[in-house]
Amino acid sequence: METNDFSVLIITYNSENYVIDLLGDIQNVDEDVLNRTLVVDNASSDETVKFVCSKYPQVKILQNDVNVGYGSAVNQGVGEIGFELFFLLNPDMRLPDRFFAEMVSAALPENFGAIGPLQFKLKGGRKTLNFCWSFWRVECFKVFLAHKFRLKRNCKSPIPVTYLNAGCLLVSKPAFLQVGGFNERNFLYGEEPDLFLKFKLYGFKSFLHPGIE
Repeated sequence: METNDFSVLIITYNSENYVIDLLGDIQNVDEDVLNRTLVVDNASSDETVKFVCSKYPQVKILQNDVNVGYGSAVNQGVGEIGFELFFLLNPDMRLPDRFFAEMVSAALPENFGAIGPLQFKLKGGRKTLNFCWSFWRVECFKVFLAHKFRLKRNCKSPIPVTYLNAGCLLVSKPAFLQVGGFNERNFLYGEEPDLFLKFKLYGFKSFLHPGIE
């Protein structure tokens, strides 16, 4: 796949303290990606929309009059993007160099549904691996233990999994649409297991990439 064949989708709700930093990361990784970035704002009462429009005018933004919920906003945004791949990023994510190129260039099958990197939390200057139900799989649990105990591990290839945390995903738009997207009855939380269960039922593969953080 070409490394520019994707869009970026960010859902915001009172996210002024985070989304500007994320957009700055996107600019640092690949400035052209900002032209393919869509922000769907769920009726923020802070300065989120104002900051995005003033600092990153090349970013497209959709403003909802009411907070429609996370899943509904994602489905709304997916309907507006024009590429067959999209990055779904929470506004509080921070990205490393070459993030997009490395994620998109991962060898993936035709029935690919989604792939996610290792996600970490930063608290008090300490970085800890964010829990994911995929870690219950043997190969993923080895990755979890290696990071927890700071062991050397050479696993750099995507690992097939049945579940991933949303917040930082590369998703196939055709697969997402075929399974019906997120369940809009879930206003917030619960949308991830529903989506990945549907991916599994429809025969789409999901992966955790332990070589990308």
